[in-house]
Amino acid sequence: MLAKAERYTRLLLDADPIAGPAVYAQLARVRLMQGAYDESNSLFGEALVKNASYPGWPGEVRRIMEVEFTMGLGQAYYRKGDKSRGAALMEQAIDIAPTESLKAVMRAIRDDTLRPATAGLGLDWRPGLPGVWTAMGART
Repeated sequence: MLAKAERYTRLLLDADPIAGPAVYAQLARVRLMQGAYDESNSLFGEALVKNASYPGWPGEVRRIMEVEFTMGLGQAYYRKGDKSRGAALMEQAIDIAPTESLKAVMRAIRDDTLRPATAGLGLDWRPGLPGVWTAMGART
């Protein structure tokens, strides 16, 4: 399923040379779940750059997207092994969140990234999406 998500997102990027930042972030999330941390970092970085001047949404949405992309970038660095940089970026995402409800969501994502809980499943589990765990070797 992740391979399909990657393929279709890449097709969209190829078809639309001025694709919005959300498309880059979507591919970054897929690559993060596939363990391609360097590419995920690069794509989240591109999403943040494009977000700064993207005309496709109003300023409030731009701020929310900046929070989400910064959190994703932090997760990618953290999972790559650069734990201090990753944790700092996740904290930054929480700090810049414009509402308390978004801050709460970002805290939950940060906490799940920093201290994943496998709920005693007894298998070698790894993080997929925030809050979603998959068995190693399972198709996601």
